[in-house]
Amino acid sequence: MNDFLNDMKRVFAILSAAAMLASCSKYGEGGAPTPDEGDKGGIRIMLVDAVTRAGEMEERRIELSEIIDGWSAPDWKTALAVQLACEDRSVELEEGSPYAEYPSVEEFNAISAGTELEQGRYAFTPAAYTVRLVSRGSDGHPAGHTDIRGDEIADEESIYLDDAVIAAEEGPGKPCFEGRTKGIVVKKRREARAEVTVKVVNSAVKFVFSDNFRGYFPEAKLAMHTDSGYEMQFGYGADGFTEQTEYCWINPLGFRVEGTVRTQDPAPGVIEGRTHNIAITVPAGDINPRTVYTYRFDAEGVGGTENNGDGYDGIKIILDTEPAGYIDFEDDDSPDFELNPDVDPK
Repeated sequence: MNDFLNDMKRVFAILSAAAMLASCSKYGEGGAPTPDEGDKGGIRIMLVDAVTRAGEMEERRIELSEIIDGWSAPDWKTALAVQLACEDRSVELEEGSPYAEYPSVEEFNAISAGTELEQGRYAFTPAAYTVRLVSRGSDGHPAGHTDIRGDEIADEESIYLDDAVIAAEEGPGKPCFEGRTKGIVVKKRREARAEVTVKVVNSAVKFVFSDNFRGYFPEAKLAMHTDSGYEMQFGYGADGFTEQTEYCWINPLGFRVEGTVRTQDPAPGVIEGRTHNIAITVPAGDINPRTVYTYRFDAEGVGGTENNGDGYDGIKIILDTEPAGYIDFEDDDSPDFELNPDVDPK
């Protein structure tokens, strides 16, 4: 009987030691987590649903593959940077700040809710958090924001601002993506899951010329200047000016178009055609994120004795199928006007 009891004691001792080893292996060499680690929780970005369309309304949605040659969606987990903000501003995430930034979704998950979490080392103080995913620029940094008045704002604060608009790199083939999810609640020793839908957040703009316009103006030398400082030349019939063949992606902060057009020579070799200045302004309020704009330059009744049916002679700007502005040559060779269907051009 004594031998049996001694054997049972030895078995119990072995099982106890095994349990202790299992506990240690769960939390690493240090055994159980420290009080700080045990009081924290994790976040895992579970879904990145990238909407690769431009246009909010169903009838105006355009797939990016239709307007960008060779477009293919990137690996979103590596293409998007992560910006995190604790909604409790007293919580420190990075260098005393309630904000933190990560190079990619993949690295964020590995650090905050991946291998380390499974080993028991939690990353975040229990609180509510905002997760922002955004495209990176060529410098590797996430795209920033500006507010609706065009003033620069701290990018950390933009995580919370619904009226901030993107301030990313501009140019052909450069759509920018962004998505935010607020109120991700972290609980101690638990993993919160953040599902983020990412959408195009800048705007696509293209300028085209009608056959009427080309017939009356054999030369056009124009340039678009965006409020973010980007410049693009376009036109035809002059050295260095070629037609715009693809959409230019710009921040929804407004732009202006300036340049000249030249009429046909009334008497070739004797009388040269007349040059007219063009100045067009599109304010920030008239250009929306996730929208594709095609501005068509047309010419109706130029130089004629009758107006073009709308009460104006000269260049007509058409956005989609709606007149968006006019240039009247009768009184002023260089008028400024807004490309806005709701604004009376007079």
